[in-house]
Amino acid sequence: MEIMDVDKRYKEIENLLACLISKFMETHYGDEEDLRSACHEGFVIACKTYTPDKSKFSTWVYNNMWWKMLDHSKKEVTRIKQQEIIDFEQVPQKDYNHKPLSELYDILTDDAKCICEVLLDLSPEILQSFKDSGKYIYGTKRAIRNLFLDIGWPEYRIKNAFRDLHRGLIK
Repeated sequence: MEIMDVDKRYKEIENLLACLISKFMETHYGDEEDLRSACHEGFVIACKTYTPDKSKFSTWVYNNMWWKMLDHSKKEVTRIKQQEIIDFEQVPQKDYNHKPLSELYDILTDDAKCICEVLLDLSPEILQSFKDSGKYIYGTKRAIRNLFLDIGWPEYRIKNAFRDLHRGLIK
């Protein structure tokens, strides 16, 4: 590829780059600048190895950048583990912006509020049985899902309510 072509390709994927780094940081954490460097390396590799008959360029670039960020993340974790004394300030941690429960409840949809009310009304015995089975969160979610299916809610409505609840918790 020519230099001009690489510049043109890079401009095409700039938005993809920002979204990719953001998505990666949600699940894997890490330093944004380090991840950006890893993505740039992945982009260069993708430009050198791309063959049009196998995949779209954006797919190839996406995968190469993701692999490079994973590789960087694994190396960083290994480096930290190999230190004799772990400095917990160096370990990437996610920041949670906790809001008071009343603020959270105000931003939820009506269906998500119904889910919350059922959660708050579950008996301690039921919660303990889920906890004892080792499937505390999964078992509770399944029980609530089945409850709402039994009262006639369609599956999509239940999924949307849980999704709204999750969004409210991470905002």
